[in-house]
Amino acid sequence: MTGRIAEAWQHVIARAAGVLEVSSGVLSGRRPAQWRAVGIPVIVACVALACTTLAGCHNGPTALTDRITVTGLAERGASVTLGFERGGTVVAPASVKWSATPAAAVTITAAGVATFSDTGSVTFTGQDGTTSASLTVHVTAPPMILFDLQDSGGAGNRDVYSVALDGQGLTQLTSGTSDNEQPVLAGSTIVFTSFRDGYAALYTVPLAGGAETRIPTIPSPSDQASVSANGATLAFISTLNGSDHLWTSGIDGSNPVAATGSAGFSTAVEASPSWSTSADTLVVVTTQFGNASLAEMALSEGTETSLTNGATTDVDPAWSPDGKTIAFISTRDGDVALFTFTVATGVITRLSPNPANVADPGWLADGRIVFVSAVGSATQMRWLDPAHPDTGTVIPTPAGGDPRRPVRE
Repeated sequence: MTGRIAEAWQHVIARAAGVLEVSSGVLSGRRPAQWRAVGIPVIVACVALACTTLAGCHNGPTALTDRITVTGLAERGASVTLGFERGGTVVAPASVKWSATPAAAVTITAAGVATFSDTGSVTFTGQDGTTSASLTVHVTAPPMILFDLQDSGGAGNRDVYSVALDGQGLTQLTSGTSDNEQPVLAGSTIVFTSFRDGYAALYTVPLAGGAETRIPTIPSPSDQASVSANGATLAFISTLNGSDHLWTSGIDGSNPVAATGSAGFSTAVEASPSWSTSADTLVVVTTQFGNASLAEMALSEGTETSLTNGATTDVDPAWSPDGKTIAFISTRDGDVALFTFTVATGVITRLSPNPANVADPGWLADGRIVFVSAVGSATQMRWLDPAHPDTGTVIPTPAGGDPRRPVRE
């Protein structure tokens, strides 16, 4: 496990010495906060449109039986797989000659994989011998995300940035000579953790840019902010009472209060709060049940329910936009992999190929998961579709910047 990913665990591990049982060489270092997004989880679909004479197909009699299929996400920077069908039968890719208009907006491999370099309408034409068919798709701009990155200007500290999933539009949003990290969006405002005061404290900055302002009423040190789905409440971790513990406040920092739970809750180490779609319920990492594990907290009732049993180390929870699923990181298979927990059934599903070395999952509004992956001595941000798990698509960032904690903008 690289030092970069290892640093993401310090917040839990360092304060839970003698409590957590962690596989040798797998976990160490500072624990980050997690991020959420609100939206509709539908992303990768097969667009299989039968050609008709009105749809721009050619060659008379074949117009009703020949068609092009496009499987994937029609988004700038993303790739789709093209297919050609004749009478319901898939034509071998090597037999199809592909072209696109405008040609500069897309590249197509001999295997029919098309990668978009621009937004707008793109018309694909497949030629199989004397037969051809065409299909027009609309290519959208990818979502923007927030994350923290080692200062690309060389100062060495971390700052909050935004970028599109294809790496375009990289913008620095915080400044100074101290680390600024763990961003989360609250409407048009970013809440983040800054160390400019010599300890972790919560600050805000407008998404459009502007003054960086401390939230003065929140106890210090505090970090790992999370914003409720209705935008009214902050959850965060504070060490005011001697151990890392879950607190909540108004979105402006008003009425800060420590959460209460079962008998062991007050002495457990807590981390990484993530709100459900409810303004009263969130998931948090706790050491109450053994190793770091996931627990659901109902704030108004002061009740806490174990979601994972503490037999393995489960951290970095992120509740999905529809409230049905929690993404998290676990060592349950021996490596450090991305999993999902289905809230209604308790079913746990692995998304990462084996072996994996990943961290910091967060949800986009459309249901994709963004996360950080260790590659050799470096880290990369990636996104994947939970319905089609794989290693994910790389989100380009400056080399050596060690990106962390991605969350939707």
